[in-house]
Amino acid sequence: MSSIDPSSNNSHTAQWQRQSTWLAHLRHHKQKLQESGVDGFDLLEAMSTLAIYHKLATRKDRCQKCWHTKLYCICSQLKEVSFKPRGNEALNVNLLILMHHKEYMSAGNSAKLLLQLFPSSTELYIFGKEGDVDRLFRDISSKHIKPILLWPGKEAVSTTDLLHLLKNESAYSQSEQHSLRSIYAIVLDGTYNQARNMYKSLKKKWGPSQIPTAVSLKPMSESVFHRAQKNYGKAHLQHHSKDVDPVLRVSTAEACGVLLHELGVADQDVVDGVIDAVRLNNDALKYSRHHLD
Repeated sequence: MSSIDPSSNNSHTAQWQRQSTWLAHLRHHKQKLQESGVDGFDLLEAMSTLAIYHKLATRKDRCQKCWHTKLYCICSQLKEVSFKPRGNEALNVNLLILMHHKEYMSAGNSAKLLLQLFPSSTELYIFGKEGDVDRLFRDISSKHIKPILLWPGKEAVSTTDLLHLLKNESAYSQSEQHSLRSIYAIVLDGTYNQARNMYKSLKKKWGPSQIPTAVSLKPMSESVFHRAQKNYGKAHLQHHSKDVDPVLRVSTAEACGVLLHELGVADQDVVDGVIDAVRLNNDALKYSRHHLD
């Protein structure tokens, strides 16, 4: 069996050499930080922020919105999807996307689609970028409105239970700009393990009393997300109770569409619009395989 010759002149070897150099730089930087007393979450942010800047520097050929290479940019095909609160108990829902730093600038990510589908209702924060978790905490604290956290943990409540709570909970106050009840939903974006680790980190950093109420969803159909091709779409979350029905896993974008629908602020057309955007993103990935992350 032949081994890779580092001196051979081909693109794979060049990429291997760049990655090796970058990893060596990361290890050296981490060691220097640890020697200076940086540890815990501060160390995580310092290393993650360095990785984010590296992505930006090495992916200049990508669209800054859809994160595909500019040749396969899908922005012109992504149309804003409008939804209007309705009913006597109408809600004004805002999506606060907390994206794992490894998902940032990834063309395959679905949450980035929400920034163009719901631009006036969506804000992006990067978990791992220095200051972003603190910025998120300041933002939700300044609203004086109790946020929720989209996370299917064992302590999560259903959207039906949440709507019952809203009727009696003064913390979900009316918006100053609208005669509507406002909900700020923190959405953990990443793989399931990444999202779980983010939840644990937030709980440790903010404390049990400050962590928002977790809310789970009941998706009615399998995911169309490209990662579903690896049985992700049919996978079921592990529950701590045998009495709890299994829940289909869906992408972040699809989950947010389901959330809006279950809260009664969006009809099926909005959910379908999100699904169409996910399919569009899938197609762009197929056409640009040689540019994949």
